[in-house]
Amino acid sequence: LNSDCDYILGDFTGELTATDNCASSASISVSQSPSPGTIFSGHGTIQTVTLTANDGNGNTASCTFTVTLQDDIAPAISCPSDINVPTDGTACTAIVTYNIPVGTDNCNATTSQSDLTGLSSGDPFPMGTTTLEYTVVDDAGNSASCQFNVTVTDQTAPQVASGTPTTINAQCDTTITEPVFTDCSTPVTVTTTDDVSFNDQGTYWVHWVATDAEGNSMEFIQTIQIQDNTSPVFSEQLENDTMLVSDVCTYILPNYMDSVVVSDNCTPDEFVNLSQFPVPGTALALEDSPHLITLFASDQNGQSSSMNFWIVLLDSIAPVILDCPGDMTVSTGTNCEYVIPDYSQSINSTDNCTASDLLDIQQTPTAGTVLSGHGTTQDILYVVTDASGNSTSCSFTLTLEDDTDPVIDNCPSDQFVTTDTLCQYVLPDFTTGLIYSDNCSSAADITVIQSPAPGPGQSGDQVVTIQVIDAVGNESQCVFNVTALDILAPSITCPDTLLRNFNETCAFQVEDYTGLAEVDDNCTASSELTVTQSPAAGEVMSGPFDVALTVTDGSGNSETCSFHVSVEDDMAPVAQCQDLTIYLDENGAALLTPAMVDAGSTDNCTSDALDLNLDQQSFDCSHVNATNEVTLTVTDATGNSNTCTALIEVIDSIAPVLTCPTDTIVYSDQIADSVMITIPLPVVVENCAGYLLENDYTGEEDASGMYPYGETLITWTVENNGQSAQCQTLVTLVPDEDPVIHCDEEIIVSTDPGECGAMVDILVPEFSGPIFSIHEENFDLTSDTSIYLPIGDTELTWVPDNDFFAENTCTSIITVVDTEAPTIIECLADTAHCGLTLDLPLPVVTDNCGYTITNSFGNEEHTDLTFPHDQTTTVTWTISDGTNESTCTTTVLAVDNTVLANAGLDQSLNATFETLVEAWVPSHGQGYWTVTEGSAQVIDSASAYSVVTNLGLGNNILTWTVESDVCGTSTDNVNIHVREFMIPTAFSPNGDGYNDLYRIIGIESIPENSFQVFNTWGRKVYSARNYTNEWDGRNMGGKDLPNDTYYFILEVKGDTPRTFKGYIELRR
Repeated sequence: LNSDCDYILGDFTGELTATDNCASSASISVSQSPSPGTIFSGHGTIQTVTLTANDGNGNTASCTFTVTLQDDIAPAISCPSDINVPTDGTACTAIVTYNIPVGTDNCNATTSQSDLTGLSSGDPFPMGTTTLEYTVVDDAGNSASCQFNVTVTDQTAPQVASGTPTTINAQCDTTITEPVFTDCSTPVTVTTTDDVSFNDQGTYWVHWVATDAEGNSMEFIQTIQIQDNTSPVFSEQLENDTMLVSDVCTYILPNYMDSVVVSDNCTPDEFVNLSQFPVPGTALALEDSPHLITLFASDQNGQSSSMNFWIVLLDSIAPVILDCPGDMTVSTGTNCEYVIPDYSQSINSTDNCTASDLLDIQQTPTAGTVLSGHGTTQDILYVVTDASGNSTSCSFTLTLEDDTDPVIDNCPSDQFVTTDTLCQYVLPDFTTGLIYSDNCSSAADITVIQSPAPGPGQSGDQVVTIQVIDAVGNESQCVFNVTALDILAPSITCPDTLLRNFNETCAFQVEDYTGLAEVDDNCTASSELTVTQSPAAGEVMSGPFDVALTVTDGSGNSETCSFHVSVEDDMAPVAQCQDLTIYLDENGAALLTPAMVDAGSTDNCTSDALDLNLDQQSFDCSHVNATNEVTLTVTDATGNSNTCTALIEVIDSIAPVLTCPTDTIVYSDQIADSVMITIPLPVVVENCAGYLLENDYTGEEDASGMYPYGETLITWTVENNGQSAQCQTLVTLVPDEDPVIHCDEEIIVSTDPGECGAMVDILVPEFSGPIFSIHEENFDLTSDTSIYLPIGDTELTWVPDNDFFAENTCTSIITVVDTEAPTIIECLADTAHCGLTLDLPLPVVTDNCGYTITNSFGNEEHTDLTFPHDQTTTVTWTISDGTNESTCTTTVLAVDNTVLANAGLDQSLNATFETLVEAWVPSHGQGYWTVTEGSAQVIDSASAYSVVTNLGLGNNILTWTVESDVCGTSTDNVNIHVREFMIPTAFSPNGDGYNDLYRIIGIESIPENSFQVFNTWGRKVYSARNYTNEWDGRNMGGKDLPNDTYYFILEVKGDTPRTFKGYIELRR
């Protein structure tokens, strides 16, 4: 079935095969019923067709078959664009409406919703993306589906849980937890950039930001009140300790503040002020022991505490001996004895506490003790003791030594001896007759030694040493020389006659023949004998010659021998060849001579008479592009010969001559891509046979073939032996008539109802000239058809199927115009809103093509819009599909809820019980004050600016309430904290920049006051009227007061006169 659900019956008579006894098959006529062109419709329709054959003589035969109609064209369906909507208010769903899709078909079809969501237009859709699907099915079972998404997003900010406090009162070292928020989109992320842990006294604000899973957020502010009334605490008590004095008999007091850990509930540990008395670095004397040490700690809010412990000093350092004598070796006298002297005068000692002249020094053994005997040792000990009983000692060792050498009276002079055939001699005993003596040892206890020892087998010169050693090892020596004399000549044997050859210059250079001699000697080693020759090595000889060799030993004794050297020429010439390139002549031949190949062959002795011979001299075309190797033989005058080879490249350098046919023009009326044209062969002239001729059109010699319309340039190439030639012929095929395609230049149609396009009938244009068919190149159309085109311009370009006529095109512009304006189903109703920033729901709109929504207030934005406070704004919505527009309006009244109730800043007062509160005057609604905590009284509760009296110590919380018909009731609190004076119990005016002034926190708020200070005797040492924290620890005369405990009286005036008394620790 076609697009109209119809079928046009075809002509089946040509498919019938009929025979007859008389008539030929060609003369048999065939008829069809129903006739071709009959139209049938409807899927499943069955039609019987009868074919009848007539032989022309009235005889007929029939056959029948059935044609069953089938619809195989799928229906079409189009879904709305994806829909994105916010949730409805605080609900987690949104009511969504849309135009339900309806399918179309060439025959008959039914549309239904095929998804399993159970949701349709007008239903509440959950948050997230829901995919809807609609399917159309025709009677033949053909189907089509479309889908679109409905996305519901949460755009409502989280809400703080009911009962969450806006103000928290706490002590220091407090960490608050994040508030609880409720929301549709979980999880809700709660963040803050403020600190949530508090250690310092004061008022703080924490700004919480709650953000749900969709990015919606709101801010919630909590006020934190922190107050300190606790003194610092030492983590442990330092114990009393015993310390040792230094090497100067004092103890430097360390910084015990680094040895304690002080913590405070409000002030961070690193900001707690620590002081020590006596201060670190004080030198404590041993005689003043024991010593009391006090540590003081105060926080930043005036709270303080202290700690005491004792230090006892001891001396444990022993005296120091500066120069104790070292170990000594002393000589014995003639009687081998030594008397110990008194060494105490050489002992120099010192001590850290006891004076040097009061140190006690003892020596053991005492002076005068007698020691005797060689090698006797004795330890000498000294002990030095100070007044505290600390002692030290030193010792050294005395060793007795006999250090006198024996005496030799007659040492021998230098001696001479003669060597034998083995170069050896007998060394005499020189100790016989030697005279010697010693101061302590007897002759029997003296040892005499000769080195080397006397006896035969000695060789070479010798240094003879005679040692005389007494009983304790003292030694004297006698040294003299013994010289050995060699008077025997060495032996030498020469080689027999030697045969040698001339070198490359026809000469002979004398060699070093000394290594050929056989030599020997009685004293000098063969390797150390000197051998010389004549003539000397390196002399040049032109014929035979004699050589004399002489050997000389280490003592100058020598011997000579001689031999003969004969010289001949046996060196072949050096053959030198060179590779050559030769060229064939016009007859294809070339000749090579030996002289052309010779590259300067040489010989050592023969100069001009070298004989040259070549194994090949003639070459022809067969040698072109081949490896041609020739051998050159070189022979000298004495018959020595040598050869070399050369590569001969034979080149055919004469290029062939090629002559092409003349250019050809052919005219044709054939409707085809190409036409057969016969082309003559070119003429070739070449000196060597075997050339290759081809053209670039057919790839062969013959260029005849099918040629397309237009110009074709044929290039012939002839190649042989690397030489080539080219020529060209231009073949031009021209049509008798230019082709033309006839089409409409512009077609304008309207969109189909409910569609963003139109189904357009396309007819193939007529054409003339040598074109056998055409096609549309953008949509690949070859026959009449209908296509769906979107709105706007669509270009159809018709092109001939003949490639040569590809530029003979025709273009039609089909313009589909949208004539349907958008439909506004629902526009936002007029609204009043608490808050200047709000999201405006978009109007519910449908359109056949799609649309954009803008408004007169935010243009394309419709979320997070800020409206002027307490004014009515008219918002005009414009819905445009690019061509058509629709509009609707909404009025918005916005009231700023953030400025309705603002009670102003919290206050912190020192001993002040009356103040002024200043709330923001509401721009919408009415406000009034109430007391939420404390005993305060508001003078004018209906005024934003009012005096507050009767404030009590601690927190006084007032609530500012604003009532509005749009935003309801809004409240905000202000906290007025009243505290007493903070009067410190200690300070340290030592000029280090810390606690140098006595500061009473809060005194500046009471300018009328009196401050007096008394010492422990009750005497006034300082007083000031209207004190402003200027006391620096000096008395009224300007002098520094000593460290002590003082008594103060502070009287304040004003509405509530009071008197404060107490003690002050002054520590510098």
